Amino acid sequence: MEIRNLLILVLLMVIVPLLIGTIWAGLVQIDHKIKYIAFSWLTGFLTMMALTQMIAVPMVLRRQHFHPFQCAYSAVLVIACVIAVVVLLFRWKRKKTVWAKQEKMSWTTILFVLGAVFLIGIQTYFVSAYQHIDDDDSRFVVEEVMAVERNVMYTLNPVTGALSFWDMGEVRKDMVSPWTMFVAYISKISDIPPAILSHRYLPVFLIPMCYIVYAMIGLFFFENNREKTSIFLIFISALQMYGYSSTHTISALMLLRIWQGKALVASLFIPMMFYLICELLEKNEKKIWYAVTALTGLAGALASGIGITALPVVIGVGGIVNLFHRGGVKKTVKIWCTAIPSVICLLCYLFFWQLLKVYF
Repeated sequence: MEIRNLLILVLLMVIVPLLIGTIWAGLVQIDHKIKYIAFSWLTGFLTMMALTQMIAVPMVLRRQHFHPFQCAYSAVLVIACVIAVVVLLFRWKRKKTVWAKQEKMSWTTILFVLGAVFLIGIQTYFVSAYQHIDDDDSRFVVEEVMAVERNVMYTLNPVTGALSFWDMGEVRKDMVSPWTMFVAYISKISDIPPAILSHRYLPVFLIPMCYIVYAMIGLFFFENNREKTSIFLIFISALQMYGYSSTHTISALMLLRIWQGKALVASLFIPMMFYLICELLEKNEKKIWYAVTALTGLAGALASGIGITALPVVIGVGGIVNLFHRGGVKKTVKIWCTAIPSVICLLCYLFFWQLLKVYF
């Protein structure tokens, strides 16, 4: 693998989402540097996924080739990055971002932080360095390969290679959750084969991203206490490493096949949605959290059909909890409204054939 390929991969998976995510981090008004960087990377990646969902689904329905999607998505990413740079320069000029003064960490806290980082690093290394063969890759990775090599998006059956009929089985679900096209885009631009990208390199980025969500949950419940949050991350890491009671646990999905969309929903999106609901249930919540919640729902719809159905359920339960806990009907309705992007994707799936006939 050439250094150039890896640099492009880092650009797409780190620099671009980090840059785009600074818009969200500034709106949320995060004043801690490390949290600002982590939150920017996370929300920037979610924004990239949401943009993919909005661009790819209509093009898939029109049976467009992969190359037009590649060009359109690249243009949108460039525009998003330019907007992010302009916003950053504006904030820097106006000195909008003021960092909070950090207390010096004790040696005990440093040890716990290093322990958490070590465990997360070990998990990431083993998933990346050692291959797990999963039967579902016979569909997901093949769809990515066909997009890169044959310039098609779901028009050929990944098993037989014959012309694919849309209104049937797994293919229909993939149409409204085109996660594999996102992976294929990364593969095409970086010139790294889809199988190598999925098995070796995606875990390097996705597993730490999942733990960023858990770190945010810890900081929320432990009131920004870094020592307690580090212990919480160590506890979560232990649960993940010893949670292989079946192939369908969150631990198995995260540490065996994180490159698949449904694994990403279980490991990243459901915990992220839980965190966002906790933020929305605060008495004086920031209004921007509603937009981040809607963004997360749309990004989760890209990952898998499970994301389309599960994330609105989490939002719905959050609204009910607010109704009984806070007693505010207006706020409950606002929480439920964040599920609108997910509901639209769900309706596209349920009425797929009718939508297809109208769209054509």
